[in-house]
Amino acid sequence: MFNVHLNKIIIFLKKSLSDIRLIVPLQQRMKIIFVGCTHAGTNCAVTIKKICPDVEIHIIEKNSTVSFLSCGIAIQLQTPLEGMFYCSVAEMNKMGIKTHMESLADEIDYSKKCLTIKPLNGGASTQLNYDILILSCGSAPIIPPFIPNGDVSGFKNLYLCKSYVHGTKIFEYVKAHSGQGKSVAVLGGGYIGIELCECFGEHKFKVYCVEGEERIMKRYFDKDFTDKAEETLKKHSCEIVLGKRVTNVEQAGEQIKLTFNDNSNLTVDACVMCIGFKPNTEFAIKSAEKQKVTLKNDRGAFEVTEFCETTQADVYAIGDASMCFLNPMEKQAYIPLATNAIRQAIACGSHICHKINPKIPLIPQIGTQGTSALKLYDPVFSSTGLSTELAKQTYGDDVADCKIEDDMCPGFITPNLGRYTLRMVYRRSDFRLLGVQVIGQRAAEICQAASVLIQNKASIFQVMQQDFSFNPWYNKPVHPLAQCAMKIIFG
Repeated sequence: MFNVHLNKIIIFLKKSLSDIRLIVPLQQRMKIIFVGCTHAGTNCAVTIKKICPDVEIHIIEKNSTVSFLSCGIAIQLQTPLEGMFYCSVAEMNKMGIKTHMESLADEIDYSKKCLTIKPLNGGASTQLNYDILILSCGSAPIIPPFIPNGDVSGFKNLYLCKSYVHGTKIFEYVKAHSGQGKSVAVLGGGYIGIELCECFGEHKFKVYCVEGEERIMKRYFDKDFTDKAEETLKKHSCEIVLGKRVTNVEQAGEQIKLTFNDNSNLTVDACVMCIGFKPNTEFAIKSAEKQKVTLKNDRGAFEVTEFCETTQADVYAIGDASMCFLNPMEKQAYIPLATNAIRQAIACGSHICHKINPKIPLIPQIGTQGTSALKLYDPVFSSTGLSTELAKQTYGDDVADCKIEDDMCPGFITPNLGRYTLRMVYRRSDFRLLGVQVIGQRAAEICQAASVLIQNKASIFQVMQQDFSFNPWYNKPVHPLAQCAMKIIFG
């Protein structure tokens, strides 16, 4: 089922890149350089080229591919990963976009508007001037300091999970050892780590999920929801190791030996590290510091305007290289999601095209709720906005919540969509909706609707009066969101 959904996403993205009909003549020649080309870079570059075809666009990319859907690695491990792209280098070249593949942006001269490009094959460095620089350089896996030089290649069967190369290596290992009862440790209990645990479990590996916090998926859900996720994993023979941090990794013959902060050990046949990501922006920040240029950032993620402008003139940052405005917190935060990256690409592209031709409409960012979803075996877990725990860190005792459980459909519908659990988080003082968490077959759809409500600062009263659809095959006459809102107000 997940493969079907992933293919639909790819088809949709391909269509979104080809359906732009607004073509305008250039009033002036402009040269734009993109550093990095995954979700944000791909969508922004293609959008600009479609609308302003005479613009000169250069792509600097360290990989040999563009537009890889890394979020689908765990989903797609059943089959080769070649289907996880929605644009190619050849397609970009056909559009007239110049690509510099397997190359690094080595240094930026912000005053001269010049970028130094270093080929990974050891060839001579070259320089490119630009009118506009777009930092779409994405993020990189966090590699613990105990890995020598941050290089996992010195270990056998120790993997990262981010790029096409990473995904291919994991796929090859799964293909070679599926059904053999090999053991694997997944370091990190976020979405990617949990999806990998499910994937390895489906291939009959003995799986260990290692999470340094006291529970998994802490960023997205409150404890009672993560408890259900942990129960689901345990039912499928996944052993969960909580509250322990890996302090060392060493090769033990053909196996990997992990040492934890309490000096206990775990030896496994393979290990995948997915403990988080960091903005891949060090080169840009070092260049700015060297030239005493102001380029505001928070731990590498650039602060940007509603059109993704950085604090340096004619330099934009989009995707995992930048911050997003988190609406329920009313401040910028680092939320590296593909959905945010694509929306930033649209905002950035519209701003640049508007500079070229003021007739092009401006499409500013409107912030994010960090809406996300995870299918874990049968149930779907989805969240948008703030959990109760995170909301209290911002608004303190002004935060309250309400939880309901019910059947999704009327009792006379068979088969039906099962039961759901829903939590609504809100502010006591003004009843403003801050977050929603759902477990159930339609969890993602419910959170999509809740995201729009949070975006528009809806109150619990407004949620109760929203026009939701009703059909017995899909829901009851009172929508789950409205039902929870009614419980808050009427008890």
